[in-house]
Amino acid sequence: MGSEMCIRDSVNTVAPGLVYPTAASEATKESVKDAIIAQTPLRRIAGPDDIVGPVLFLASDWARFMTGQTLYVDGGLVMG
Repeated sequence: MGSEMCIRDSVNTVAPGLVYPTAASEATKESVKDAIIAQTPLRRIAGPDDIVGPVLFLASDWARFMTGQTLYVDGGLVMG
């Protein structure tokens, strides 16, 4: 009975900051992008290639013992 009640799927998420260029970020004003860059410790905006690795990690067997986690992939923007 215990095995029927256990969680079999993990639920994790990736929380990127602004990712450019994407369809969602194309309308972002340059002044907003500049402000985000200035506040981000890595001093740049993420590209799609920056997000792929963490997503692949969560989809891999390496993350098999993770659940309920959020990976912030934002260049350090929210760490402070």
